[in-house]
Amino acid sequence: AVYNQTDIAELITYASDMGIRIVPEFDIPAHTASWGVGYPELTIKCPTVSGEQNSAARNFDQSMREKLIDKIALDPVKKDTFDFLLNFLSEVFALFPDEYIHLGGDEVNGPCLSTDPGLKGKQSAVLHSQFTKRILPLLELNKKIPMFWDEVVSLPDIKLPKGSLIQFWRGQNELHLPTVYRAS
Repeated sequence: AVYNQTDIAELITYASDMGIRIVPEFDIPAHTASWGVGYPELTIKCPTVSGEQNSAARNFDQSMREKLIDKIALDPVKKDTFDFLLNFLSEVFALFPDEYIHLGGDEVNGPCLSTDPGLKGKQSAVLHSQFTKRILPLLELNKKIPMFWDEVVSLPDIKLPKGSLIQFWRGQNELHLPTVYRAS
């Protein structure tokens, strides 16, 4: 479904009247193959998983094929990515009054990152951490509290703001409590 700003405002009002909070999730930097359809300059180049290797042009159906959508990520170092996110998230913050916003942060595909010519030789966990650290001040500036999936707490050199919420979706074997405590 596609919602315009009026639809979103009406939905939030209706939900609020029912005692329901709406917390949007924009799972970044991964899970953004659909973003690359409209803004291909913002996503990494990963031809072996996006289908580009076998076609002359990027094909929406090909890049959105099940399981491949998880592998395409926003470019974690491009200035254009962060300029776009500043504008996009500013609009989101204005639309959604809840103090929380979910920014995902899971399933960043390291091998896919390493195939992008501009990112070769860089560790995916370090890139993911740097990306997340660049987004956090924007949340603080707008008085938003981040929610993330559990992968974010294991990123190198990450310090999440007090009150951050972490959702665990992976199995118990993936849970490492000392890392969780250290990240908060």
